[in-house]
Amino acid sequence: MDKHNKFYPLLLLWLYSAVAWAQESLRVVTEHLPPYQIVSNKRVVAGSSYLLMQEVLKRAGYSVQIEALPWARAYQTALTDKNVVIFSMTRSRERERLFHWIGELRALSYTFYSLRASTGIRVNSIEQALHYTVVAVRNSVEADILQQQGFKQGKNLILTTGHVEAWQVLLKGRADIIYANELIGDNIHLSIGEQLTPFVKQPFSGIRAALYVAASKTSDVEIVTRLSQALQSVKKDGTFEKFLNSQ
Repeated sequence: MDKHNKFYPLLLLWLYSAVAWAQESLRVVTEHLPPYQIVSNKRVVAGSSYLLMQEVLKRAGYSVQIEALPWARAYQTALTDKNVVIFSMTRSRERERLFHWIGELRALSYTFYSLRASTGIRVNSIEQALHYTVVAVRNSVEADILQQQGFKQGKNLILTTGHVEAWQVLLKGRADIIYANELIGDNIHLSIGEQLTPFVKQPFSGIRAALYVAASKTSDVEIVTRLSQALQSVKKDGTFEKFLNSQ
């Protein structure tokens, strides 16, 4: 055997180990958030953002399993651990310096919702909303906005671990209103077993924002770059619009 050839198996083993390490070191986390990510039996199985992220990961060369976690846990994991990618997350001023922002997934508009049966509730302004008890998800941008506007936990703010749980709190009458983006608010009844929506949109016009893919601040530059480039390629060839319009 040529003296150089005897090093080929070692080189191949090293390359394989390096690739395997890179795959294992990357975590991708999300939550149950219909219609963007739909979780069944603790696994993400459908949703426009989920399908999009599968394609982005494939083009970036990563074959990792997307993990389904309660939002508060997913957010904390991405906030503190290295090489963690999280979606779909609203970009805000408070979060701007906490993450690497890989790319935008969808534009959003927000408002308050109440139970259709609660005919006496009317929210045209934050001042009116403060007279009611609102529910939101812990560590969510909705909770951040509400707390900035004067809502306080233990007084007129209830925090839950997930978005579906928050809507169930409203459905059970433990809260008067919920603050949510309109695409979720208009369709969430389908995820809680209701054929017709028991919720009604309030006339309040809230903020406009966007959902993003983000990475933990300590993520390797290569991961952020590869995923950013993959997302841009998905947008350029029309695949992005196909997934965006799938829900």
